[in-house]
Amino acid sequence: VGNQAWVTWVDTNLPDLNRINNKDDPVPILPGRFLGYVGSDGEIHIRDDNAWVNCPGDDNTSAGCTVHDVGSILVANTDDHLGPYNGLRIRCNGV
Repeated sequence: VGNQAWVTWVDTNLPDLNRINNKDDPVPILPGRFLGYVGSDGEIHIRDDNAWVNCPGDDNTSAGCTVHDVGSILVANTDDHLGPYNGLRIRCNGV
């Protein structure tokens, strides 16, 4: 996530980069499009039904992609940031 110049650099120089966004995780929509931030190409979005969806392009607004499905932090779920990602949960030691 960055401004359009940064995202264009990432898309050009890291064409095989993928990022996985889980369900209603708010982190991928922060700090926010209204501030000029954009997500790079390569999003794979895990929907609420656990289907994995390829979302090509920068900040794809199609149904099933993060920008559409998690349009606001008001509908986000911070627990989704920890997973599960294909059955795996992410956590810190001792937490």
